[in-house]
This record gives sequence, structure tokens and C-alpha cells, in this order.
Amino acid sequence: MRWKVTDPLGNEIFLKNSTYTEHILGDYEDKDKSYRKMLEPLAIQTLIDPRYIVKDGKRRLYYDLIVAEKNPLKLRILKVVVDFGGEVVTWTTLRKGDSIFEGGIIYDSISGK
Repeated sequence: MRWKVTDPLGNEIFLKNSTYTEHILGDYEDKDKSYRKMLEPLAIQTLIDPRYIVKDGKRRLYYDLIVAEKNPLKLRILKVVVDFGGEVVTWTTLRKGDSIFEGGIIYDSISGK
């Protein structure tokens, strides 16, 4: 186990060492690995205090805004994917938001629900 946190809905979420090394980092080139390593604390914070949580099939998607690494005048969307067993699957940044969600928004930090 690499780490474990609880989201605002009371769900326990965890990241396995094997998922981190084999998938989150292992599927990428060195340049991308460095970027994904840098995103880890932001991914943890997104799980603890997301802007949105969205149900999408058999997964929950956690979203927050972050400042772009190369241009502090740009924002990126950080998406952390978690299966319903609570295991982190991956994280990534998006230039544009996803627009279709199978299960809809299940948490909005501004409205608190």
C-alpha cells in the first residue's frame, strides 16, 4: 500500500505500490513519468478535497483545477480515476473537460452535495 485517504463522501481510497509503479508510471516515457510523479500530491489532495466527483460506469472520477506546470497563467483539470472498490486506477490532466458522464455528478464542493 502506497497511501490511503478518505474522500468527502466517506469513501476510503488507496493506491497500491504495484499500480503506481506498473501503471501510473510504468506505462509512460521518462519525461511523462516525472510529470506524473509531480502530480501525486495534487492527486491525493484532489481525492481529499475534489471540486467534483462523478460516477462513470464502475468508477468514480475526481476533478480539480491545477495550475499548468509550464505556464502559470493556464489552468488544467486534474482527473483521478478510482474504482468502486476504492483503488486508484490512474490520474491525468486534461486540457478540456469531459462532457458526458454515465452516472452524473455525485458531489460538487461548492454546493456541498
